[in-house]
Amino acid sequence: TGKRRSIRVPALEGEDVPTIPLLGTVTAGKPILATENIERMLPLPFPVRKDVDSIFALRVEGDSMMGAAILDGDIVIIEKQSIADDGEIVVALLEDEATVKTLKRDSKGRYYLHPENDRYDDIPLDREDAMILGVVRGLLRMDL
Repeated sequence: TGKRRSIRVPALEGEDVPTIPLLGTVTAGKPILATENIERMLPLPFPVRKDVDSIFALRVEGDSMMGAAILDGDIVIIEKQSIADDGEIVVALLEDEATVKTLKRDSKGRYYLHPENDRYDDIPLDREDAMILGVVRGLLRMDL
């Protein structure tokens, strides 16, 4: 009936809320130049089992991950790590360009980055310039 549906996350009274750096933009489309300048610090809206220093955030630009409900303008929460499992959503660096995609492994054991939008092609990871930066562990959607 036209009403907004949202959940408000109450402040954790008496507790220090950890913050993580928002490091810029990552593409969900064709890879773009990665920029690693801290735009601002974001409060982490959920508990983490890992050291908060291994967590960072990036703003998504593009529509290649819409099939995984990651939309243009969303903020993805990433755990820094250089390896990932088949089927995990990762942030990868290709030369100096960062992209967010699903990591897939084919029947021959080769890895590739798979967009969750049929308009985009898979990206093979057999390149020397390819590196996984981290695994997406959460998502923030700002509806401001």
